[in-house]
Order: sequence, then structure tokens, then C-alpha cells
Amino acid sequence: MDLIRDADRAYLQSLQEHADAPQFNWTWTDQLTADGLELVRLYEERLASHPPIWSWGQHPEWVDDFRTACRELVPFFRDRPPGATMSRLDVRDDPDRLIPLGSDLTDMSYHETSGTTGNKVRIYSHPAAGECYLPLLRKALRRSGVDFSPGPERVCLMLVFHHTTTLTYPQVCPVLGGAAFLRLNLHPGHWKDPESRLRYLDFCSPQVYTGTPLSLMELAKFPIKHKPRALVTTSMAMLPATRKELEEHFQCPLIDLYSMAECRCIAARSDNGWFELLAHDLFVEILDPLGNLCAPGEQGEITLTGGRNPFLPLLRYRTGDFAAMEWDQEGRPWLKDIEGRAPVAFVMPDGTRRNNMEVTRTLSDLPLTQFSLHQNADGSLDFRFRGSQELIEPVTQRLTRLLGQPLQVECLQGSLGPKWIAYTTAMD
Repeated sequence: MDLIRDADRAYLQSLQEHADAPQFNWTWTDQLTADGLELVRLYEERLASHPPIWSWGQHPEWVDDFRTACRELVPFFRDRPPGATMSRLDVRDDPDRLIPLGSDLTDMSYHETSGTTGNKVRIYSHPAAGECYLPLLRKALRRSGVDFSPGPERVCLMLVFHHTTTLTYPQVCPVLGGAAFLRLNLHPGHWKDPESRLRYLDFCSPQVYTGTPLSLMELAKFPIKHKPRALVTTSMAMLPATRKELEEHFQCPLIDLYSMAECRCIAARSDNGWFELLAHDLFVEILDPLGNLCAPGEQGEITLTGGRNPFLPLLRYRTGDFAAMEWDQEGRPWLKDIEGRAPVAFVMPDGTRRNNMEVTRTLSDLPLTQFSLHQNADGSLDFRFRGSQELIEPVTQRLTRLLGQPLQVECLQGSLGPKWIAYTTAMD
């Protein structure tokens, strides 16, 4: 059954052939079947009726059956001791052994991702599992009061980049009633002329823009006439001052979406507080290096069990991200102080240490789009950032006071690498 109507194809063609359209470099093909679409709809129904709730030290009822199925059907888990954790290296090295025995591989696809590690990982998936991203995103938008109303002949989502090169294409989404989604590169090298970018953005008038803090800040340079209903970023590293600047510029809420290629959406927030868990089929633990459960409020590694990808079951999967877990008055678990990296301690001249989260909090009200802090082997500190030259003085004053010593501060215009906030040290 063809899920794409003639009217949807005509609208897609209008996006591709518009006079100001960019030079799209990828052709989208729809892989979702009617059965897959029904799976996504059933998932969205369950998403609405089964909130993720459990108490500290306990787990949802489905977890026991999931663990049993993993040990019986997934070769990778058969010889592993109960309670063992897995990591991204396991997914990289043994992707085929993570596919359950007897799986129907007819609709299996894969993509490669390297995150910020530089190590390519092949992620096997199913079209319906990938499309479940959209109900999760819609839930995050509605929780933030955003009236997200996709439908035919409109652009509901636009993912913006500002790279020298990246994949770009338009597509229509049957899950969203035929609404369009675009991957768009704002870099002038992808357009007929620089002015065509603004005209095309206003022609598309997407309801929601999504992208990194850097690409959203680049988007803010365009005097667009339309008003998006929300901005979405998948970077937990965005500082409150940057959030405020973007929300005031676009006059709409900005939603932080904690997501990863292995299982897509995990949690979201629309302010500078805690992250609300979204998915009923994902059990989240916070573990210490030995695999012990951290107490509420204690920082540890975010560890996942479950997920909706039939070709990549996760059983105590260490994400490499760190946070604390807290419970609200209704008994719901939330993630607090997510850091997309292992904690880094900076050594002060008197031998005491400052955690990287203290640095983030110290700079939180400054509009720093991107920055890095590195401690050299001799204890000296180098801070580099993207932003206004006027920020050099307040940054220097705050970090000198926090870290107990002067440091080298440099304002740069180019990219500082793949991470928006990077903490590193050469000290033992």
C-alpha cells in the first residue's frame, strides 16, 4: 500500500523545484509500510496512556520479561552474567550478535554514526522504530504548550545545519498526515545565491525548527517573516543565556531534547530545570563506575534498558552521558544536570578540585555559543570560546575567581570542534 498520496508528491515537487530551493543532494525514499504506520500509531496511543513511572531501586514490570527475552533470543547476552552492563563499544564491535534470533530482516536498514567519538558505529533499525521519533517529539512539544498541528501541504519540521557539506533533502511524513520535513544547510555554498536562503525559509514557513545551538544561532541571523511555534535542540550543553537569546529572538519556546541514535528520544525540557523522561518503553538507571545504583540526586552514568528498536535491544546500556535522577511528588523520575561527557575535575593551586559542572554554572548567564576549557599538565588553564570580544573580561574574572588562578582566554570565530561545551585535562 502506497502511503504517499498524489497531492503529497505534488507538494514535495514544489519544495524541490521552487525558484529559491537549495541544491538538495539526497533523494528521499519512503520505507514505511502500512503495517509500520499502524505500529507507530499504536505506539503513540501507548505513549499517552503509560507514563514512565518507577521508584528508586525498582523497575517497571515489563523489564523482567525483556531481560529474559534478551538472554534467550539475543546471542550477545547469552553468556553474560546477570546485571552486566554494555557500552557503545559493544554496539560497534558486535552489531550482528545483538539482532534477536528469528528476526524478520525484510525491512531492516542501517545507518552509521560516530557521535563525538570519531568511532563509526553501525546502527541497525526498522523504519517504524525510526518514525516513533515523531510521536515522542510531539509529546515533548505538547508538554511545553506548543500547538503542533502537522498535516498535508505544509512544512512541519525543518532540521537546519551550517556545515560545509551535509545531506539535504525534503520528504513527506505519513505519520504526520503527509506534512513535510526538510534537512536544510544554511551554508551559502549550497544555494544559488545568498539571498535565496531567506526567501526559501519564508516560503517553507516551518512550524518547528530543530538543530544544534550553533545552527539555531546562525538561523537567528536571517530576518525571517514567519513565526515558528518552537525550536528544538538535541544539545544538552546549551547555556541558559543562549536559550534566552534564542527564545526572545524567535518569540517561541526552545525545547532541549535528550536523544541518541541508539534509541532516539529519551527526555526533554523547555526551561533550565530537570529533563522529563518521555518513553514508557525505556527504563533509565544512574550507575556508578562499578555498576551500583546511585542514590537520588547523586551524579552517575545514564544507563538504558529497553527501547523500541527490534534490531538493537539495550540491556543496561551505558550511554557515556552523566546525570542525577530525582523524583517529583507524583513519583515520576526526572534527569537532573545532564552532562554529555564524563565528569572532569580541574585542579586548583592548593590541590583542591573543581568539577566541570561548577564551571558551567559560573558561565550560565553569559551568551557563549560554544566554549572549551583545558587544563595542561603543568596546571595552567586555556579557555576558548565563540562569542563577542566583550565577554573576555567577565569570563576571565569569573573563572579566575572560581579556579583560583589566572588563565589564558581566547575568543575565536571558527568552530572549536564537534562539542559545544568541551572539558579536558592533561592532569593525572
